[in-house]
Amino acid sequence: MALSGYEITARMRWSRRRTWDDLSGFERRMAVTEALAHIELLHARGKLQKRYGDGEITYLVSELE
Repeated sequence: MALSGYEITARMRWSRRRTWDDLSGFERRMAVTEALAHIELLHARGKLQKRYGDGEITYLVSELE
């Protein structure tokens, strides 16, 4: 299943005490920015496929280890 950077970020665990829903709007924007840097690195290394469509960029796992 292909997911957007936002969807991937929202599914991540951010701390033991705080969930995605606990983060402020500013913290969410910073989290998405940080996560996208890591996601793009995984794409550059061939671990993720990047898809463009319907005005959205989504990512899909290329290989499982």
